[in-house]
This record gives sequence, C-alpha cells and structure tokens, in this order.
Amino acid sequence: MTKLLIIGAGITGLTLAQKLSKIDQKYELLLLEKSRGLGGRLATRRGDSTRFDHGTPEITEKSLTLLGLAAKDFRADGATSLAKLLAKDLRIEKSTRATELTPAGSGWIVKTEDGRSFHPEIIVLTAPLPQALELLSQSQIQISRNLDGVCYEMAIVALMEGADFPEGEVVNRNLGADFHTLVNEQKKGISASPAWTLTFSPSWSKAHFDLQDEELKHKALDTLKRKWPGFEGSIEIKKWRYSKPETFVPDSFLKIHSNPDLYLAGDAFSSDPGRDPLECAVRSAFDVFKQLQSESSD
Repeated sequence: MTKLLIIGAGITGLTLAQKLSKIDQKYELLLLEKSRGLGGRLATRRGDSTRFDHGTPEITEKSLTLLGLAAKDFRADGATSLAKLLAKDLRIEKSTRATELTPAGSGWIVKTEDGRSFHPEIIVLTAPLPQALELLSQSQIQISRNLDGVCYEMAIVALMEGADFPEGEVVNRNLGADFHTLVNEQKKGISASPAWTLTFSPSWSKAHFDLQDEELKHKALDTLKRKWPGFEGSIEIKKWRYSKPETFVPDSFLKIHSNPDLYLAGDAFSSDPGRDPLECAVRSAFDVFKQLQSESSD
C-alpha cells in the first residue's frame, strides 16, 4: 500500500483523495489542511436564519457535472456541504500546516508547525500556488520552471442582511467598477431570510485589502452606499487573498520531483484560462489521478 500525502484539503485535494479512495487497498491516504475547516473557498457563513457562500458564491452546473453531482445534492446547505460530501470517509488532519518537505530515501519527511512528522512515499501539493511555492522554497526544493509570475486576484466580500436591493436576479453583474457580483442567497435557495453576498472588484479589493477591520468595514459601507444610498442593513466582511487565479500554468499539474515523487496541482493549472477556477481545480485533480494510475501500473 502506497503512502500518499495530499497537502491542502481544498477542492483539488478533496477531489483527488475521493478518487484515490475508490481504489481498493492501493493507497494509504492522508490530507493535511492548515485551516480549521475544509474546502478552501467552498466556505459558507451561517447565521440564525441566513447563509452566505462567501468563498465561491457561484458553483456552475458544469463543475458539478464533472464531480458527478447535482445542485440538489448540497445547495440547500451551501458550498461548505459540497466540501463535506467530498471529505466523507477521508482521513484529514485539520489545523495542520506543513513547514518542511525533505526527501529521505524512497519517501519524504514532512514536518509540521505543531512539531509532528509524516513519512509519505508520494506528495501532492494542492495549496494555492504562491503558498505552495513558499513551502518549496522553505524546503530548498528547486523546480525547473519559474512559476513566480502566476498570481491571484484578491477578493473582499460583504455579507449583508436586513435590507432589499433592486437587482432581482440570483447573480447580478455590471454593477459598476467597484463591484464584481451581488448574489441573492435567499433566491439561490440557501438562506431562509433575505441575504446578499457582495464581492468587490479585484482592483477595489487589492487597494483596500490591508486595511484594519473597522476601517475596511467603513470603506466598504461608504462604497456600497454610493451605489445603494438607502442601504440600512448589517454588514460583515470576509477577505480572500487567493480568490481566483489571474494567470495560469499552461499544464493541468506538474511533477517537480521524482523518486520520491512530488506533484503540484490546483486551480492555477489550466491550458484554458477561460475556465471557471472550480473546474480548473477539478480537472487538475483528475489528471493527477490519471498520472498516478499510469505510473503505478508501469
């Protein structure tokens, strides 16, 4: 049984682990996730009667079809429930940050921030690419390609309740230069009470990302009230430093170390930059899975 470690329990890591888990007795799987939750941007904020998909406000039918799922399988509970579906029966160590990867004979020594060590034979690194490259640099692992030019858009997201908006669609676009989308979570079907997820534009988000919480909240309120002067509801702010790849690696994954093997994968890997990031993440997982199957059969 091959010991395989996946670093990152976002959509790529969970999708890959689910597929590998279906291969009877072939892999001993473990996922390490630095956060307390699962799914990365598959994040849902729950209130008493409200829910907000603030990490991935939109999940396309195409991405769900790739996963063999339908909206009815999870959408009433929000995006987090998709992560929970994918994580079912997987062994996952949450709140566990990998800090160093060291080749050791036919495998790896993986050290973590809490002082533990893991000894897999194969590693698949699925964290957002800037974080993955930082870990590789800390581990003094050289890669043959320069990937520093791959960058992500930032996103500041306002979770709002208690007031109505004139936009009547589930997803509203073309709202002006400061905004990306406004999602009606009640109309989408995940919130019992009126709730809206407003994602600010990448340029606005980048310009204000490093403000302190209260100052950022005031800036966000001032900006949205210029668009909707009558807004009187409550607002909560969420921030995503790695919201969406802005540039891509033109491959679905990279194998950057052999004997022992180390793969890089995730939403920044795609030959088609026009794809939805969630679809890129899923396809990257599928292609790593195919490569592992091919190599294990040689």
